[in-house]
Amino acid sequence: MLDHIHGIIRISENITSALAPHSHKWPHGTATGSIGRVVQAFKSCTIHMYIQRVGQQGWQLFPGKLWQRNYYEHIIRNEQDLHRIREYILCNPSRWKQIR
Repeated sequence: MLDHIHGIIRISENITSALAPHSHKWPHGTATGSIGRVVQAFKSCTIHMYIQRVGQQGWQLFPGKLWQRNYYEHIIRNEQDLHRIREYILCNPSRWKQIR
């Protein structure tokens, strides 16, 4: 069973305006346009959608928390690093099959 996700997020000027229409800080000081804001918004939206589907479509209720509190981040500094990380993400499911 899948227990984590990987992704590559590119932060640009456009994401700042999309995530912060009122240009203020969220609870606990999450800065506008930051990776923390992006992750916070993603987790919030997915939890909201999940809860809706539990109620409207009869999805099974998940016991416990859907997301852990923290996350791991890595700044991609060049094309070589980007390629390496993309390969890691693409190969991750096959590594899970080997481990389990």
